[in-house]
Parts: sequence; structure tokens; C-alpha cells
Amino acid sequence: MQDSKYCHNTKSVNKVGIITNYANTNYGSILQSYALQQALKSLGIHCENIQWSVNKKPSLLYRTARAGYRIIADSLSAPRRRVERFKQFRQKYIQESKKSYSSIEELAVTNTIYDAFICGSDQIWAPNQFHERYYLGFARDDKLKIAYAPSIGLPKIPKTLAPRMADLIKRIDHLSIREEEGASIVNNLTGRNAEVVLDPTLLLNKNEWLKVAAKMPPRNKYILCYFLGENNRHRKAAESWSKKTELPLVVLPFRDIDYKWGNIRIADAGPDIFLSLVDGAQWILTDSYHGMIFSIIMNKPFSVFMRFTEDHPLCQNSRIKHLLNRLGLMNRIVTGDTIDVNYDDMPDYKMINEIISKERTTSICYLKNALGISS
Repeated sequence: MQDSKYCHNTKSVNKVGIITNYANTNYGSILQSYALQQALKSLGIHCENIQWSVNKKPSLLYRTARAGYRIIADSLSAPRRRVERFKQFRQKYIQESKKSYSSIEELAVTNTIYDAFICGSDQIWAPNQFHERYYLGFARDDKLKIAYAPSIGLPKIPKTLAPRMADLIKRIDHLSIREEEGASIVNNLTGRNAEVVLDPTLLLNKNEWLKVAAKMPPRNKYILCYFLGENNRHRKAAESWSKKTELPLVVLPFRDIDYKWGNIRIADAGPDIFLSLVDGAQWILTDSYHGMIFSIIMNKPFSVFMRFTEDHPLCQNSRIKHLLNRLGLMNRIVTGDTIDVNYDDMPDYKMINEIISKERTTSICYLKNALGISS
């Protein structure tokens, strides 16, 4: 096995099965899944996400009752409508396997369906959600196994888990990861060098994302707020920024607290509406990794909050700092309880877009090399 650095030919493949975390209502999870599929399709690869479900098929009576409930709930519940809009987005834009699997043993049959497997991206290698499927533990030794930009996210691996993670990662033929910190962890675990590549969402440019964004009527100027954490100080800072800029806050609710602040709350936004809201905002305030990424993709001014304290056992701040440091955007981090950048402080997106474009080429080259595609 070789660590990928430059494009060269290996055995070509036609059909690829992807293992990632995407069947939820997290904007970043589903959009990174869409982006990876689009990148592979642009290389002429037929790919699909391998469906995973831990639930047994419910009875006909339960399914009938549940369907009736959803019809009623959809007309009453914005979060329920959001779930349905995510489902519609998956059905329209994500190619999925015909069968859903619920165990490593069941996944073994996919060795007869796909020429190669890719695990990635998002935090699928985070120790707190360890599962062998995310490391392609079901794939045979003779099957091509590729890791594209998985993220460990956390600062260290528990000693009880490290040996098994190391064994699984060693089986992967082409190894990449999303952050330098993760590459260091992988090297310490396995002695192998993992190439650091872009998150899949950055493999597509702004115009490509706008093709799947919802077509919405123009809004008056607004600040978009998307917080996944519970820190009330971050929300207070957003309110202060709103007063300073005289712009209303449009909130994408994630926590219960998000229904109690801001000027406009949009709880039923699907991924396509999310993209439109980011593109239409004057400023974005977020503690979300992908909230930050799409602010950058859409070339918007933004401020990003750290969701975790540095000593938190589940601290994920390194992934945000890693990307901001690569793009010269560390000043976008809110370090106190107030936003201290100037309203007219626009990031240098000419330079930033050039950096991303170069790294996009390198990341696509990694995929070409892994899949045996000539440049």
C-alpha cells in the first residue's frame, strides 16, 4: 500500500460504494455527501451511498399509523417539515443503494456489488461514534478501499480503542484525512502518512452549489445565525451585533433556545433553503464547521464561535481552526463575548478562492490517483 501524493495509475474501477453519515437533518452531513458524489461523477465514476439502518422494519399497522401522523404533523410542525425536506433532497440528489443494511455481516454482500469502497467524509472517525463500517471493516482484502477526508475531530483516541482503529486504518489502500491534527493521530496510530485533503463541500464552487439552492424571493438585508451549541453568550453576542449593524437576525433553530430569540426563525429549512439563506445573508454568525465553510464558499463576511472549551473531552475546535489557519482567516474567530471585527471587514476572497482552487486540484488528484484515473 502506498500513501497518495501525486497522480499515477492504479487499477481502474467503475462502481463505488460510499460509507458516510448523511441520513439525518444536519446540513453539513447531507451536503458533504452530495458534494463527494458530484466530484466522483465528474470523474466518470458511478457511485452510491450505502444505506444503513439499525432499525428493524416496523409492522404494517405501525407504518400506517405513522403515515397518518405525519400528514397531520406536517401541517403543524416546522421541524417535521424540515425532516421531509431533507428526505426530498436525498431522494432528488443523493444516489443510494437499493438495500439498507444493519450489520457488518449484512454489509459483506456489498463486496459482490461494488468495485471499490470510499469512507468519508465528516466526523465518521470520531472515537465517540466508533463503528467498523466507517473504516470499511466489511470490505474484503482484495477490494480497493479509499478514505476521503474523514475527520477524527477529537484531540486523542482512547487507549481501549486505539489498537482496533489502527488495525482497520492499516487495511485502507489510499489514506487521506481532513485535518492536520487527524493526520498526526493516524501517523501515531499506524505509522502511515495520511494526505490532508479538502472537505467534500469545498470540491464544488459557488456556482455549482447555487444550482441546487432553492429559488427564493429576495429578502431585506439580514444576519444569518446557525448555532449547534447551547452557549447563550454566543446568542447574546449575535443580538449585540444586530443592534450595532441595525440588521435583523434570521435564526435557523437547532436547540429549543433558538425559538426564543432572533427576529425571524426558519425551522423548516431544507438543505436547498439553507444554501439560499447563506447566499442571501449580509453576514453569517455560526459555531458550525459547515456553517463556516458555506460562508466561505458563498464569499460572505462571517464570524465563527468556538462551541467547546479547549479542555472539553469532546472538543472539536481544531477542525475549525485548521481550515481558518490555512485560509488566513483566524481573525474571524470570536474570542470573547463580543464581535470585534468591523462591519466592513470583508475577507480577501480573491486570495482565499485561489488557495481553495489549488487545494481542490490536489484533492481531486488524490481521488484520481486512488481510483486509477489518468490525468
